[in-house]
Amino acid sequence: MWSRLATNILRGRLPILLTLLVVTVAMASRIDELGIRYKFGGLLPDDDPALVNYEAFLAEFGEEGNVVALGVEDGQLDSIGVFQQWWDLDAALRSVQVPVDSLKPDGTPWTVHVVDSVFGFRTAVELVRQDEPKSFAMQPVFEHRPETQAELDSTLKKLRSMPFYKGFLHTEGGATIQMVYVNAPLFNSENRGQSVELLVAEVERFEQATGVDVHVSGLPYIRTEVTTKIKRELGLFIALAAIVTALLLLRARRRSSAQRRRARAGVGARDRRLHCWHLRPLIGRADDVAAVAAVATSVAAAVTEQEKREGERGRRRGRRS
Repeated sequence: MWSRLATNILRGRLPILLTLLVVTVAMASRIDELGIRYKFGGLLPDDDPALVNYEAFLAEFGEEGNVVALGVEDGQLDSIGVFQQWWDLDAALRSVQVPVDSLKPDGTPWTVHVVDSVFGFRTAVELVRQDEPKSFAMQPVFEHRPETQAELDSTLKKLRSMPFYKGFLHTEGGATIQMVYVNAPLFNSENRGQSVELLVAEVERFEQATGVDVHVSGLPYIRTEVTTKIKRELGLFIALAAIVTALLLLRARRRSSAQRRRARAGVGARDRRLHCWHLRPLIGRADDVAAVAAVATSVAAAVTEQEKREGERGRRRGRRS
């Protein structure tokens, strides 16, 4: 089967090569349309009712999956020094920028902020009733960065007494949560670069400065971690595949060498057998000649013996007479 397939390929090699050339040129002509999709691909068609309703929901309330959650479960956050570092982390995250493809008039690349907003203790607000006019106004719980431990304790007590933020910014177990909303259009484009890595770097600086462990989660962070692992494992997979392929080729080469040696040995043995087969008639004739020579020798010996006997008898008769 395989020999027949190989024969057909060799016979039709010119049409096969021309077909491959045409396909390659056709694919290369559309290489400018090649791109990378940074969003998860949907399984539903564009006109599916469920997908249409989902897109309408996103247009009304915004896109989900663009939140990086920072969690701290440490009582040190209630100390003034650590809390001020936590307060400064908010500003550091907001200031993270990455370059984009377009350039400014002076030739330098434009930069875009990675973070849209941060929701935490620094941005927590409360509703305050106003008499004139009768309405409710939103005021920040922390009007400024706390400077003393007493000021921090009183403000945290006020914040933790609000039912709205229980389980949202803090828990009864003492955990504190801060939500970082990343720039969704940027994150879903090729310009995102090291955006999540830069955010994580700021969090690591906070950990080194305070000794407080921060737990990071959220879809952007998970996607980045998975992509990093895939890149690392892909390199390992390519290396292992190359090693396995090399071993298989080495094994196939050794097997083919052994087959060639056995073939040469078989040809030599066959030649020797053929050589002996050609000599068989001569060997048979030599045997016949040897047999004839033996018979002739025996006859000659018998004749000689008979002549000796007759000569002996003649001499005996002569003496008697």
